[in-house]
Amino acid sequence: YELRSREQIEEMTLNLCVLTPNRIIWDSEVKEIILSTNSGQIGVLPNHAPVATA
Repeated sequence: YELRSREQIEEMTLNLCVLTPNRIIWDSEVKEIILSTNSGQIGVLPNHAPVATA
């Protein structure tokens, strides 16, 4: 496990790719993803722990 500085963390990104059966709608680097769930919302950041939700 490697500790990172605040500056390093703020520079990290995720690749967000939103697909349909016919085409790519969105493909870009993002700093955070907010997802709606049955019980509210969750935020996903770079280096996140694996998560499963419905």
